[in-house]
Amino acid sequence: MPARHDFKALNRAAVDAEGAFIDGRLKNIAFKHKQLRALFRILQDNGETILAATRNPGRCALELEHCLQVISETIEELPSDLVKAAKALRALVDPKAKQGRKDCGAGTVLIVANETHPIASWVVPLVTAFYDGNAAIVSFPSQSAVHSTLVRPLRSSMDQSSFHFVMEDPSALNTWLKSGPTGLAGLVCFGDLPGTDKDDLVLPIRKFTVHIPARGHNPVIIDQSVVPSALLQGMAMTRSDGTTSKSCPDEVRNAIQDIASSIAQAYHIARGADDMKDKSGSASSGVPGYLLVHENVSALMIPALKSTLPPNFQPHVQALDAAEDILASSQLDYLPVFSVRSLDHAMDTVTNRLPSSPLAYVFAEKRFGEYAAGNLERKSVAINDIPRRLAIAGAYASRKDFTVNRERVFWESDKPSRDYGNPDKSYKGLKVAKLHQAGGFRIDFFGGSFLFAASIFLTCFLGTSGWLIYRGGLLALARWRGGRL
Repeated sequence: MPARHDFKALNRAAVDAEGAFIDGRLKNIAFKHKQLRALFRILQDNGETILAATRNPGRCALELEHCLQVISETIEELPSDLVKAAKALRALVDPKAKQGRKDCGAGTVLIVANETHPIASWVVPLVTAFYDGNAAIVSFPSQSAVHSTLVRPLRSSMDQSSFHFVMEDPSALNTWLKSGPTGLAGLVCFGDLPGTDKDDLVLPIRKFTVHIPARGHNPVIIDQSVVPSALLQGMAMTRSDGTTSKSCPDEVRNAIQDIASSIAQAYHIARGADDMKDKSGSASSGVPGYLLVHENVSALMIPALKSTLPPNFQPHVQALDAAEDILASSQLDYLPVFSVRSLDHAMDTVTNRLPSSPLAYVFAEKRFGEYAAGNLERKSVAINDIPRRLAIAGAYASRKDFTVNRERVFWESDKPSRDYGNPDKSYKGLKVAKLHQAGGFRIDFFGGSFLFAASIFLTCFLGTSGWLIYRGGLLALARWRGGRL
């Protein structure tokens, strides 16, 4: 019989985090700057240790670089000149937000890290908590070598009341969630916690739940509108053998080749393995999973994909009726390609027939792409490109997915990227903006400067007041004595 789990550490963390949220420190801009800079420094200084503990150092290095960029961008969004505190706070007002101010958090957010994204799965939601003014409890898998190397530096460098880092099994977290912990306002998790029902998650979470599906493959929808209709009609008589003939215009050939190259680049980045033989399940959640190609351009797309994808991961045309069975497997050693009659047919297949996935990619003429993105039930949709960030971090590419007032994220481009940049860019060269505070105008809170300045002010005020009272008393006494004489 398994031993009963002790939740004292989690309950204490929840109480401390709620207290930190109530006392107001999480709203202070200087406090946010300091915590974000501390997190940036921890990740950058421990980068080599993190990569050494991962199964896929190549992809993990790109993910680490992405997380450092997210932290740097978040710091740049915060006011950096705090001479006028009121003006700095007004800069955080978002007129489009339903709850008014971005610096008004929801409470404590439970962030469940995972092995699929060992860094981004907790860094991006945690940075969002910093920015929104939320406290956070980050739960690392108890057997994770990557996260065990980070617990000590995180606990020693981050604010110990606002942010807690624990090592827990997901099944234990589910039991704790059912108990209704104090002050828990949000949950961010990847996949289902063991033994979790949908109702179990909704009851204890007061504000929001971000549940990222982990099982579904990401669809890539390619509509015939990627090729101008006039050119497509002119080619109709030259495609009977299933190949692109010499009469295929360069404009069409280049458009198809750009899409195939974008898919191949994204797959390479998402897997992080040069030989594409990694079957450990460590691919990014942003990896393209299968293609739904319009029947009028499928004959052009297949040869382009075969020439760009590696030999051991080639496209295979499959019957659409078998899609559900084929995509039930979590690991595929080929790229399934299914032919569809129209864009609506593709959207209906993705939405109603196949398992939900974190992302969706749509290649189509702009207005058709926006139409598809608006009707697909996905948090993030990329139009006419597979951005590098999505390939690396998948569902953790943007902070907008982890706020209380979540908005759907659309990544729109006119055409696919032909170059993902240097994939070997070192994370060690990244820097963050400094916080500028003029002397006498510092508004640091719980960081030392505020309390130190306050103590000096109170000491001087009380000392001066006491000296004036004493001096006034002596003068009054002297006058009184002089009057009696």
